[in-house]
Amino acid sequence: MTRYCAQCGAKLEDNEKFCSECGSMIGKKEDTPKKKVIVEDADETTDKVKSKPNNNKSTKNSSFNILICIVGIVVVFIVLFGVISLFTGGGTSVNGVSFNIPDGYKSDNYVTSQWEKNPNVKNYEVKGYSNDYGDTIAIAVSDVSKNANIYSVTDGKPITIHGKEGVIQYFSGEPLFMYIENGKYIGISAPDKSTINEIIR
Repeated sequence: MTRYCAQCGAKLEDNEKFCSECGSMIGKKEDTPKKKVIVEDADETTDKVKSKPNNNKSTKNSSFNILICIVGIVVVFIVLFGVISLFTGGGTSVNGVSFNIPDGYKSDNYVTSQWEKNPNVKNYEVKGYSNDYGDTIAIAVSDVSKNANIYSVTDGKPITIHGKEGVIQYFSGEPLFMYIENGKYIGISAPDKSTINEIIR
């Protein structure tokens, strides 16, 4: 009957007392080599160690992913704000009414003060803007009930700009669009009608 070394599993001759492969003393015959079993157990243990999750690494990865998500969200908001500003310009509110100021125009105290000196319009808030080319924008908003002079808005041929019906007059050579909305008298002076259309929301 064929015999095998109990230590290394090598095939043995009938008269051998020592294994020719590993030198182990030949004892009783064993069907399964011990070393092979030990090696298999060691491999299995090694695989288990390798497959054991590293909790510290997993935690670090999760924190990093959260940080990346937060940064991504902030970047998206910044980009959206920039895109919106690109198409809508800067916003302003005059006496409770919102307007859109085109890009390139900055607040101008001189334009504001010139409008504030207008003796024909009282009880109003006004804001002025200008750009580097000398174009000016002035927006005045008054409470209709406090100023009889604003009813001149009904004079002339009515026109509609951006859904608002009013009249165009000229103020210092620039178009002045006047209309009434929700109890407010609104006068907008700008370089041209297209700019006025851009200002009105």
